[in-house]
Amino acid sequence: MRPRQMRTYIYHEILIAYLDYVRCKGFATAHIWACPPLKGDDYILYAKPEDQKTPKDDRLRLWYIEMLIECQKRGIVGTLTNMYDLYFANEKNDATVVPYMDGDYFPAE
Repeated sequence: MRPRQMRTYIYHEILIAYLDYVRCKGFATAHIWACPPLKGDDYILYAKPEDQKTPKDDRLRLWYIEMLIECQKRGIVGTLTNMYDLYFANEKNDATVVPYMDGDYFPAE
């Protein structure tokens, strides 16, 4: 099988192994920011092949969801949610409940 055909499988396995590793180290929550890079930028692994397409928002989000569903099947991940459902759907919440992560997009926007 050609490497191009194995790319998603291999990238998923790397991320699944990492999530399992940090789970075993005691982490209970992981946040994944699914924002497509600009054309020419690298993500996950550096120096992607020139013929690799940059996914659109919906496709990238689906890519991560498929990987996380596989994590659930393996017992690595429990609940899947998103920022809206977790922090914004409840009208009692305000902006202070949203976690701040150094280097994220919110402070600069």
